[in-house]
Amino acid sequence: MDKSFKKSIDEEALIVDEAIKRVRQGKGNIEDIGEALLKLKTVSHSYQEYLTEKHLSLQEFSNGEKEIY
Repeated sequence: MDKSFKKSIDEEALIVDEAIKRVRQGKGNIEDIGEALLKLKTVSHSYQEYLTEKHLSLQEFSNGEKEIY
């Protein structure tokens, strides 16, 4: 799962980079950058939530309070 999130973040970051390049070349719209950044933000937020849940689950498991299935 980690690799999947990381791959998605890398792909979205490349899209942001390409959008910026197109705008600098006069071939794109500034709105494209904003849209790409919003998608990157969404993916990175989802990954952050996943990591938080994973960390909490591991903490609970190590404390013996709850097992992960």
